[in-house]
Amino acid sequence: MKKAMLRGALAALCALLLLCSCAGAEDSAREYAAWIEEMLPDAAFEDVQIPDFCAQALGADYALIARSDARYGSYVACARRSDAPALPETATVEGGGAFSGEGYTRRWTLKDGERILYDFVLADGVELTAFDGGARLIVTFGGDSAQPFATSDSHILEAASPEGRARMAYRRAHGFVEEDRSRPQLALMVHDIDSWRAGATDQPTTFYLDVDAPQDLTHSRTLSGAEAERYGRVPIGAYLCEGESRRELAVSGAGVKGVVSYDPLRVAEAGPGYDALLNRAEAALGYRPGEMDFLRKRSVRATFEWQAGSMRTQDGLLRWAAGAQVLEDAEGLRRLDVLLNGADFTLGSVNCPAPAFLTLEYDDGSSASLAVAVNSFSLFFYRGVCFETEEDIIDLMQLRDTDFFRGYYGG
Repeated sequence: MKKAMLRGALAALCALLLLCSCAGAEDSAREYAAWIEEMLPDAAFEDVQIPDFCAQALGADYALIARSDARYGSYVACARRSDAPALPETATVEGGGAFSGEGYTRRWTLKDGERILYDFVLADGVELTAFDGGARLIVTFGGDSAQPFATSDSHILEAASPEGRARMAYRRAHGFVEEDRSRPQLALMVHDIDSWRAGATDQPTTFYLDVDAPQDLTHSRTLSGAEAERYGRVPIGAYLCEGESRRELAVSGAGVKGVVSYDPLRVAEAGPGYDALLNRAEAALGYRPGEMDFLRKRSVRATFEWQAGSMRTQDGLLRWAAGAQVLEDAEGLRRLDVLLNGADFTLGSVNCPAPAFLTLEYDDGSSASLAVAVNSFSLFFYRGVCFETEEDIIDLMQLRDTDFFRGYYGG
């Protein structure tokens, strides 16, 4: 009798412990969902049934919670269980699909080198995105009628990562809005040292402002054909968007303001509305697009700055600490000034990873911080303008011996 009572008590205790562990695991997924939803204004998410696909494929190792909202759609937040096998640092996520005898098959795979940890076919309309090396997953659903969920909004994925959340916060702080082709908007290419330090950008990124389209954006004089080609435009990362129409604000190498349209290429002389749009941009950004205030100045100090980071390789996860490299040598600074003043400013918009900044301090007390593309170290971005120098700055700034350079290139 006592043994039976003891067995019953142990069974009840085990059931209670199992219930608590499941509740704790669900709490981790619920906390992740709450963290996501705090960034989504006017949301009213509710719990819904977890789809069988998620439970079968992920339920053993992940806590799951399914949420749905009339505006943002539905998603499943997946948080790695504490009692699940730890994911190795070398784990990599592979997505996509391939054609087979049965058609196009979409797969999601998590691997550690050649060892496959998870591998399964994604159903139609299902997307699975991994964060934190696979420790957190978000499953979203497209518009396939066979799916039990409504179409998911891209904001869910944006709010699910620190980088996306930083962009959302930056947009709100500066008055930027979502792209909306139903009304006129000013599109601006942004990547400055403040947006970078805030985690909102790591390369030139498009942000939008609602505007009233000026009636006097251009004068009557228009260049076309060979004349337009000779204009030698310097794009300043600002575009007036009206429906499918997109007109670029530019300035020539000689300083002539123009508005560029395409198909065919035409350059119209800018009217007063050109400056009105740039005034709107300056009010949001704190600087004027296209303002190259570092030219024809004498630098007294240059600092190449990078943030802490990591990169996955076949040998593991390479990490590097935040740091900076300083140039104060007069001869080196003169070489740097010559390089930057002689750069090609007619490149147009080029999106390149630029997780580093070169800050120049001048003898007049001013300074300028230029984003540096690390795939070349000769491509720069400043206040909407991409430009390229004849030589890179790797040796000039003595970057080869920095942990940033070795980490980024695995050297």
